[in-house]
Amino acid sequence: MQPFHPNWKLLEELRQRFLEEKFSGGSYWKESETLVQYDHTFAERIGWKWRAVLGELAERQCAPRNPITLVDWGCGTGIASRTFLQVFDPDQVARLVLWDRSPLAIEYSKKRIQDQYPQIEITSGLERLSNVDFSLCISHVLNELSPRELDSLLLLVQKADWLVWIEPGTPKLSQALIRVREQLRSSFEVVAPCPHQGACGLIAKNTQDWCHFFAPPPSSVFQSSQWSEFSQRLGIDLRALPTSFLVCVRKQSPNWVIPRLSKTTRVLGRARHYRGYSQALTCSAAEVTETKFMARDQSQAIDIIKQKTITQWVG
Repeated sequence: MQPFHPNWKLLEELRQRFLEEKFSGGSYWKESETLVQYDHTFAERIGWKWRAVLGELAERQCAPRNPITLVDWGCGTGIASRTFLQVFDPDQVARLVLWDRSPLAIEYSKKRIQDQYPQIEITSGLERLSNVDFSLCISHVLNELSPRELDSLLLLVQKADWLVWIEPGTPKLSQALIRVREQLRSSFEVVAPCPHQGACGLIAKNTQDWCHFFAPPPSSVFQSSQWSEFSQRLGIDLRALPTSFLVCVRKQSPNWVIPRLSKTTRVLGRARHYRGYSQALTCSAAEVTETKFMARDQSQAIDIIKQKTITQWVG
């Protein structure tokens, strides 16, 4: 791969477009240069989120029993499927299906993946999925879809065997992903982030809180002059990677191993630390509630919620 040289003007334009959500129903992958610039910056940060979420699944040994057909929907530069192949054994993917509004993005993703994994069959059409069990990756699309496009995507989701869906950790997109979760609960088992299968506790709670987490960036970015300039020019805090995500497996799926979850309470967002205690929003089957952890007798829980990880289980 050729050395990367940032085009700051193009990156600033992309950043502004993302902030304003001016997508107008079309693709912004008009030129190869846009894909290259995005891939080495914004997509890298999205990849850190995917690594955190998929790392949790790998740690829980939630893995396919047999090689799967993996669909990367709205693939962009292919960061979701590329990270999947890095976290899991590439031999677990028999076929990779890339889909995007932009044929240019599909070709870019295909080349990036084939350069590293030439043994994997890669196709780009969704037509042949009707009689095939497939697993589905979706990444950062909710703020770009019209209601009709979202309905069409949800029809595809309902046919999937396994789903990982990752979005920015904003209140609006978290709520949208919760609505997706509620639609899927009858036919899918919720694997993460939820510690239960019931209705989301935030729905019934009259609160400004939302379901989000913080993925850790690699430590190397803090020693990089290029990432430092990226942060300063675009006004992005490299330490903060807020994300909302959803992992589901079809009930009684023969293709995926889902180990039982022994933990029952998970921290949402970030804990606040005070003299003598810490406080955090926690989710359990019983409720979503503010929980106080006293330093004198809950030091282990406080140590857990101070860790820079996406998985903070306190019960």
